[in-house]
Amino acid sequence: MIYVYDVETAPNFFSVVLMDYKGDSGMVFEISKRVDQSKELGEFLKENPTLIGYNNHSYDDPMIVAASKGYTNRKLYNLSCKLINMDDGKDKWDLMRKYKLKCNSIDLIRLLFSRKLRVGLKSLMVTLKWEKLQDLPFKPDENIPEEMFETVLEYNLNDVVFTKYLTQQIKDQLNLRVGIENEYGLNVMSKDGVGTGVSLLLHLYANKTGKPERRIRDLRTNRDNLSLGDCIVPSVKFDSDEFKQLLSQYKKGSRETISQKVMYKDKVYSYGIGGLHTEDDAGMFIADDDEVFIDSDVTSYYPSLIIQYNLCPEHLGMEFVKLYENMFKTRVKAKREGDTLVNETYKLALNGTFGNLNNHYSWLYDPKVFFTITISGQLLLSMLCEMLERGGFEVISANTDGVTSRVKKSRYADYVKICEAWEKQTKMNLEYTLFNKIIRRDVNCYYNVVCDRNGKPTGEVKEKGAWTRKTKLGKGFDKPVIQKSLYEYFVNDTPIEDTITNHEDIYDFCMSQKVGKQFDVKYKDTPAQRINRYYITTSEQGGDLCKIHKDTASKTSLAADQNVMLFNDYEQKDNYEIDYSYYIRTAREIIDSVEYKQYSLF
Repeated sequence: MIYVYDVETAPNFFSVVLMDYKGDSGMVFEISKRVDQSKELGEFLKENPTLIGYNNHSYDDPMIVAASKGYTNRKLYNLSCKLINMDDGKDKWDLMRKYKLKCNSIDLIRLLFSRKLRVGLKSLMVTLKWEKLQDLPFKPDENIPEEMFETVLEYNLNDVVFTKYLTQQIKDQLNLRVGIENEYGLNVMSKDGVGTGVSLLLHLYANKTGKPERRIRDLRTNRDNLSLGDCIVPSVKFDSDEFKQLLSQYKKGSRETISQKVMYKDKVYSYGIGGLHTEDDAGMFIADDDEVFIDSDVTSYYPSLIIQYNLCPEHLGMEFVKLYENMFKTRVKAKREGDTLVNETYKLALNGTFGNLNNHYSWLYDPKVFFTITISGQLLLSMLCEMLERGGFEVISANTDGVTSRVKKSRYADYVKICEAWEKQTKMNLEYTLFNKIIRRDVNCYYNVVCDRNGKPTGEVKEKGAWTRKTKLGKGFDKPVIQKSLYEYFVNDTPIEDTITNHEDIYDFCMSQKVGKQFDVKYKDTPAQRINRYYITTSEQGGDLCKIHKDTASKTSLAADQNVMLFNDYEQKDNYEIDYSYYIRTAREIIDSVEYKQYSLF
């Protein structure tokens, strides 16, 4: 059986609420002065269920192991405090091993996010428009009155029901990991995409070389005095003085001097660890009848650099490149043939490599390879920009693995000829996408309207960054109606007033901020929960939502002193009394920042 579950702990109360993943049945185990179900919990765990939770590997799993051993409420509370307050490291690892859960357990926070990007369950509730956003109904360091036990269980159940919903939303990711486990014997159910990919790569490399995985994990190549001049592939060549000077600086530089800027043809090119990008102003490009914009993206840029230039960590040798290339070709074939398992699995393995090349804790660590990909990748893309400009094609933007240019339709063949010459020189391949309209805030935030060779829109729009209409898990939630109105305005010429005033999803008018534990939160001068969902309202029932620092008593409005209505619990209304003028004004400010610097192409 598969169960979704969650734990709550207080000095005098402990509960475990579980729900059948494939059905509606559930169960509760409680330890308090009114009942002790530790023995029943232990019997349940002996049935070897599969448990799904959120951050459960670090907290819920060891807690239910301790509870099943008959721990008192005080001992459970003390363990809870240790797990919450102990820094990651050997001591915490040893503590978690002491209370290791024997049955199978899946941790969704580890599956969804890398360590640095993890967010709390309540933040995901906001993103997924969960009806009830409820904060902990008790202070975790105080005894709970017995009359509140049922309230705590209701809170516990709300978290479980949402966790089950979250599990259903990401079932494709779970099924992919099940497929990997069945195919390769790897348990990656609680690993994020990069971790899953690196685990698979290690497994395949060990099989290819016959070396034990435990030995490979200990391998590293350290580069104490790395010169960037050793990280430049031989095909990098420039004709302009500006880029020649950049190349010269890199040839005599160190990893500390990777950040550079170059002005070329009135455009600033910025270089760094994150890749090349141009410093683009907000604006709008509309192609004339005889023009199109062409975006040339390098196909699988970083993997292609590894393969074409034999970039392997020194301690892994050419066997690594051969394996990597075979995986790349296998993935291309699988994608073409519709083999989703192989395609998505190998995609994770191929893409998980790059960052770990500069990770001291990874068996892939070799900073020379990392910086060769980074430096050479930026320089090779700069070559394409230079070749296009010298060929009479204006570069509008460049970013990481692609270059967008303005091209006369009559010169399409000339444009392609230059790109093909670059491909031959660099051993890379390009893919073309045509646009007839570009609306951007900056290089990482835009709408690009896709068109065909004749400039006719295809109906597809490339969205990126803060303007993307679909809110991603872990990326926060901030009045999505604004993005929707921007899209309709820029792409379909729909007045923002029409989109905003006719929009019926109240959640899309909402916003949320997570407030740190060093603050108290007040709504209309009344204590409120730390995580809130709210919208701007015209109602006299609304008020100010603010945070107050516990030490300094400094007060900060969470909604720029706007009149807000809390919407933590969904309520159906005929009129939510939304302050449409606020949302229209917010959207208009963004539009003005773009249209003020409007670009016309002639």
